[in-house]
Amino acid sequence: MEIYCSGYGASILQKLITPKNHPFFSGKSPTLRQIAQVSLILFSRTGSIEPFIERGFAKEGLKPNVVMTHNNLMSVKKYVALGLGAALVSGYAVSKEEKRSIDVFPMDRYFPKRKYGLLLRKKKYVSPVVKALIRTIKPDIEFKK
Repeated sequence: MEIYCSGYGASILQKLITPKNHPFFSGKSPTLRQIAQVSLILFSRTGSIEPFIERGFAKEGLKPNVVMTHNNLMSVKKYVALGLGAALVSGYAVSKEEKRSIDVFPMDRYFPKRKYGLLLRKKKYVSPVVKALIRTIKPDIEFKK
């Protein structure tokens, strides 16, 4: 079996989202020690993001104060906007519109970039719908006819 591998190279950085103008962080980029002291709402403990978060805190000898996990990212952001806690999410998770009700802080100094790739079996049929989806991720991909 031959496999085509494309390192599509998207780097996804972690972001901390907090309620707008949260007094604990007061506009400056928070440290992991500060973040460990606030209530954290995380997106599903079974996801790929959890090990990155745990390792980041463990390196600093800290344990995050996780008060809630949710399997719906929209709910996590809503709870943060309502002031129920802060959250660590992917850099792509917050829209410009959502930034009106939450503050976003970069966390790249604590959490590594994550890269994604694409694996396809060579000489296998790929439907037009799957090709369209793949092109949204990697626009320059060429499919052999």
